Order: sequence, then C-alpha cells, then structure tokens
Amino acid sequence: MGSAHPPEQAQESWMFLKRRLKELGLADAEQGVMRTKADCFRVCMEGPIVVVYPRRDLVSARYPRRISRRSIQQHLIGGRPVEELVLARAPLPG
Repeated sequence: MGSAHPPEQAQESWMFLKRRLKELGLADAEQGVMRTKADCFRVCMEGPIVVVYPRRDLVSARYPRRISRRSIQQHLIGGRPVEELVLARAPLPG
C-alpha cells in the first residue's frame, strides 16, 4: 500500500471485514466469501480496496464503516454492488 494512507487504516478495515464475515457465517462456509491481502492495486489514493469477484469490482474500503452490513448483504451475498462505493470495474480478460 502506498503512502497515501496510513497502514493502520488498511489493517482496521481488514479486521472489520474478517470479523463481520465470521459473524455472518460467510468466512468458512461452502460457497462463502474468500479473502486475501494484496500489496497494491495502484489506486492507493483511495485507501484500502476490496476486489469483488467474479465481476472484479474495485470497492473503496477506506473506512470500516464503508464495509457495512449493506455492502456485505447487498454486494457480497446479493451480487448487487453498492454503486457509490464502486471505484472501478476491471474488465474481464476475454
């Protein structure tokens, strides 16, 4: 992650996401949500980013409150992005 945001911010968002997925029973479930950390998506000015597959939506996670219940329920479970949090959509190779 670049110097555009403090590393503590990314860690706080990561821990929040990890905790919420576990609380909702999505972390270890079959067909659940998988998560992993990556160093940089070259959009560091936006802070921590969540990439949601299969569409490859780049979603702002600058603040834990942005990884809200709505985001998890609507986007991760329901497949409908919270548009105001989507920074970009990476094209699928084809």
